[in-house]
Amino acid sequence: MKIKDDSMKLCVLVNEIKYEPLYEKYGLYLYKIPINEYKKQLLKNNVNLDIEQCAYMCYSFAIDILHSRFELGEEIICNCPRNSYYYALHVLGSKFELGEKAISKDAETGYEYALNVLKSRFLLGEEAISKNSMYSVSYAIDVMHSRFELGEEAISRDSMYCLIYAEEVLKGRFLLGEKRIKQSGYCKVYEKLTGVTL
Repeated sequence: MKIKDDSMKLCVLVNEIKYEPLYEKYGLYLYKIPINEYKKQLLKNNVNLDIEQCAYMCYSFAIDILHSRFELGEEIICNCPRNSYYYALHVLGSKFELGEKAISKDAETGYEYALNVLKSRFLLGEEAISKNSMYSVSYAIDVMHSRFELGEEAISRDSMYCLIYAEEVLKGRFLLGEKRIKQSGYCKVYEKLTGVTL
């Protein structure tokens, strides 16, 4: 099926129009229509679909129908972190550079992209990951296999993740998190782990 055509544009609508849809799912229709018809159809149908719905339709078309890359849909998919990640993982089987900017803005998706797609650090996503204690610890353990200094401030705000980080990553004391650990139920476990009395 030939999809790439510069005189055509993709759109997702909630109702059928005179063109044959490429794909239909959950009452949404994915069309490839002439560029001169594109704005007319959007105005006529008065549809305000969010970018996630449109990206999901393009991703679904790639995986359900094409079973391969959907280049024309990539300009839509790349705006949504979750669908960019799924597209990279399930369709491309490798990194999706066009979607990395969106992926980098979400801690969970950035972590999963690093772990499951890149299988290494995702530098562009580390800032977002570093703001979340759970994903900072997971990133340090599963991706970096070492200390994740950028995420230590967020980790230090959660006593459970302080303990996990000290035990699984640092294999010893986590000085930045000791004040939080001291105020928690994890204090005795930490003291036993490190040999330090708080």
